[in-house]
Amino acid sequence: MADPYGVAGSPGMVRLRGEIDLVAAPHVRDAILSTEVTDGQREVIIDVAEVTFMDSSGISGIVSARRALQAQGTALWLDNPTEALQRVLALVGLDGLLLRQATPVD
Repeated sequence: MADPYGVAGSPGMVRLRGEIDLVAAPHVRDAILSTEVTDGQREVIIDVAEVTFMDSSGISGIVSARRALQAQGTALWLDNPTEALQRVLALVGLDGLLLRQATPVD
């Protein structure tokens, strides 16, 4: 699935690119919650490596999708965030909620 808002999805994975703002946020949320992505999955990973901007609407859409998935027993994580996005998530206190913490390698 691909759309003009930079969303591509497959089972258990959504890839975002570009600006995730007020216009794109509802489309991102819908893509995350689509049965194509969530059906039979215990976790959904959102690859944000190509996200160039995310405002509060984008963050809110992802948090809303996370809550809906959590109610179904499905986890949601952001993967490959840029340093800028990591800082934004830390500033709003969501880094621990949305970013999977690295596991030390023995």
